[in-house]
Amino acid sequence: MAILLDGIDGRVSATIESLFHERMDAFGLSDVKVRAGEDHDGDPVIFVDAIFALSPRPIEPQVIFRLERDLRKGVRALGERRFVHPLYKFDDAQKVARNK
Repeated sequence: MAILLDGIDGRVSATIESLFHERMDAFGLSDVKVRAGEDHDGDPVIFVDAIFALSPRPIEPQVIFRLERDLRKGVRALGERRFVHPLYKFDDAQKVARNK
């Protein structure tokens, strides 16, 4: 896999962005920013900032749990070994659905 210097392979970024839009657009997703970085231990990771507008549809936690599982599987399938750290930036007034 061709990793860009201090960056992320384009296929990995595209996979992350595609999965986020596929799963989260219905909840007001407005932007996805993917960047390389280091975690608190200094290990290389991939940070994902997912920015949301206020949505009338409550956020469904199970959708997020499945998304994160599929993100990690998807990037691994491309040979990416860095851990994916999503950060969800919801409007303060956003409602969350109760688990059933």
